Amino acid sequence: MDDGSPARVWRVLRASLLVCLIATAAGCAAFGQDAPAGTPGGAAADTPTPSASPTPTPVPTTEGTATPGTESGGTTNASTPGGSTGKNVEGRMAVVVAGDRLDVHDAKRTSNFWFDANHSELWHEPSAKVTLAQALATFGIDAKGDSLTYQGTTYRDGQDGASVNVRVNGQPVDPTSYVLQDGDEVWVTVETPGMDVSTPGTYIHDEDLHVHGKMHVVVDGHLVNFSRSKYQSRDRYFHFEGGNYDPWHAHSYSLTLAYALGTLPGMDATANSVTYDNTTYSSSDPGTTVTVTVNGQPVDPTEYYLKDGDSLRITIEANGS
Repeated sequence: MDDGSPARVWRVLRASLLVCLIATAAGCAAFGQDAPAGTPGGAAADTPTPSASPTPTPVPTTEGTATPGTESGGTTNASTPGGSTGKNVEGRMAVVVAGDRLDVHDAKRTSNFWFDANHSELWHEPSAKVTLAQALATFGIDAKGDSLTYQGTTYRDGQDGASVNVRVNGQPVDPTSYVLQDGDEVWVTVETPGMDVSTPGTYIHDEDLHVHGKMHVVVDGHLVNFSRSKYQSRDRYFHFEGGNYDPWHAHSYSLTLAYALGTLPGMDATANSVTYDNTTYSSSDPGTTVTVTVNGQPVDPTEYYLKDGDSLRITIEANGS
């Protein structure tokens, strides 16, 4: 067969012409479409190919609307009665009455407030509406603005030598109106004359809830620098640490101010005197004035027990300065 015959050539030309016509028609259809705005030549640069899958439904936010039975992350809290945590408000608490620290495992567990079964001081409160007085009621405590009743005995602040202290994050609060907030650290202490306590008492470990505050000692107008290395980490019960003078750390609820000062080199205190740099000063000495205050109120350092948030100030003025 002669491949170069006129008939063969004509058939090849017709087939080629048909292919060109089809390609031309397709190209015109493409150019007839609107080009994406801002795309040179009508080409959409880096535009992903649309997926054939349907558009996914947006996941609703869980902020402030945690699913019952789960925390905001969707994980069930095994410590929660019924599994409901709501806003998952939690913090730490210590309650000491007449020298005895109450066992949180003796507190009544309710749906609105409870202590963690695995931690001796961690509390949970799912509604963010519970007052401190309501929380203390789980111990059988009736807490008022300036009094506390426990096991049939009412302790009123300033009456018969009693001292009632309710503090949250180091600040005094009225338990009947204060609503617990996430992260709150609560200390409730009731002190009575002659209560059976020892100093330094029961040691509280570093990772557990302990007591902090500030201290300023001014001698003849000069502020003592407790960030100096000789004052750092001197005693496990009371110390400054990390090269800081603010705050001090007390690892017991029965530390007197006198004990705290006695842990520092060259310092000490009695009911009537303060020793600094191995020199003892007393207001009974001529030309000498010594003041010892906590939160602006004069105290006997041998009887005053350190509390969370205390601001201690000792001022010594000697030789009429």
